[in-house]
Amino acid sequence: MKIIIKTLLLVFATNVALGQTIRIKEPEFANNGIYVNDTIGDGIPLEKQKYTISIKSNAASYVPFANLAAGKTKTKLVFQGKESTTKISCKEKIHFIIKMTDNSNDPTSLIEVFKLTQEKNLRTSVMAEAKVIGGAETKNLDTFTYSAKKYGQSSYLIELNNLPVGQYGIHVSTSVEYLLFEIN
Repeated sequence: MKIIIKTLLLVFATNVALGQTIRIKEPEFANNGIYVNDTIGDGIPLEKQKYTISIKSNAASYVPFANLAAGKTKTKLVFQGKESTTKISCKEKIHFIIKMTDNSNDPTSLIEVFKLTQEKNLRTSVMAEAKVIGGAETKNLDTFTYSAKKYGQSSYLIELNNLPVGQYGIHVSTSVEYLLFEIN
């Protein structure tokens, strides 16, 4: 009887431990990503968009006695739509599977997660600002650190902690498209 109970407990413990392992299929193609909404199944594909670049300048003014001009230019990444079509409930930890051509490189040099700003019917992120007086300023995207490990044949499993409510993008360095999502 003790052997049967011990065997049942071992089987139960193994099932509980395996239940915590993520067993979601990799995305079919490189440069795609999915949100891991459960430990099994297909996950939820992330919204994918090509960006446009917006460059806005204010009127420059000329100061004749000092022979100087003053003005400002701002360059932004722009994505269509005020909100992402991929919506994720706010949690302490969220996971994504990002498919690459291979997973032999350090993912932190290939993948960036950054916050977007909502403006009218768009989502944007400032890339650079230039001032005629004061020089140019390159602005880094407001990126977040994450932990990552190899997953499957050519993907990475990415874990982000405590992301605040908002719009986000994931840039994969080998793609001209961005993966987008919303934390609500």
